[in-house]
Amino acid sequence: MEEHAEEICEYRCVQSEFSLSIEESNTACSCECESKTVSNTSTQLTSKHNQSKTNDEFTVCRSKASKLLNINSSIIFPFHLNQTDMNLSFSMYSSPFKTATFGYSFILRVCSTKDSANQNQQYLSVFISLVRGEFDQLLVFPFPYTIFLYLCDQSGQGKHIISVIKPDSNESALSRPLSEKNDEIGVVNFCPLSCINEAGSIYLKDNVFLIRVFIDFLNTGPTPFQFETVT
Repeated sequence: MEEHAEEICEYRCVQSEFSLSIEESNTACSCECESKTVSNTSTQLTSKHNQSKTNDEFTVCRSKASKLLNINSSIIFPFHLNQTDMNLSFSMYSSPFKTATFGYSFILRVCSTKDSANQNQQYLSVFISLVRGEFDQLLVFPFPYTIFLYLCDQSGQGKHIISVIKPDSNESALSRPLSEKNDEIGVVNFCPLSCINEAGSIYLKDNVFLIRVFIDFLNTGPTPFQFETVT
């Protein structure tokens, strides 16, 4: 996510319509600086609050029982997005899931993202994280398999939106977790948010959109689910 560039002089005083003495000018500048410092501190506190909220959400979801990939090495997660959330920023975790009983552990997160470099257009972002598991010592790291992420078409037309995460794209995020979970890896601009919040969307049904995770253990590519209908 990109940040806007700062002004050339962050603490530049606003020019007064009346001439000020040197002492008054310095006092005015000091007040201006203090005001900006308070504003910056407030921004930092807001950022920390949002990060804390995200961590709390992860803790709650992490406590849920892990699900397993199905026989096709995939799993589908429903995410509920009601009408009041459509125009608000959101962030939601899936339940944790495993590739097998003694396999790798993951968790999925979806959120809205505003792209400041593209006229503030909003996107759906999809991320996946390796979670520390009970049997990690038995597994190969970094995680060596390709991951496919699908936004499922629920109209029966098979027009799924698909993105791919290659195992060599971020080795640190796919290494053995040393904390509760690794850094996220995924797609920031997965698709325009309008794909799910516009009227008549084929990706939203009963206020629910579906994200499928497919782990390509056999190197088959996206073909197994590319044209599959999900209703």
